[in-house]
Amino acid sequence: MQNGVIGTLMDNGLANFSQTAIQKGCKTMIYLNGHVIGRSAAHNYRQINWNK
Repeated sequence: MQNGVIGTLMDNGLANFSQTAIQKGCKTMIYLNGHVIGRSAAHNYRQINWNK
């Protein structure tokens, strides 16, 4: 992938998720020009750590 975000913000099966799983979110990676410029933090997927 050249540019964009790979990850899931919502899922149709939300009823199957526990509240903790919903709050944690899903692992995400952000690409720009074929390079990863950010990814989810290890313990909090809703927080993005940007590459310096």
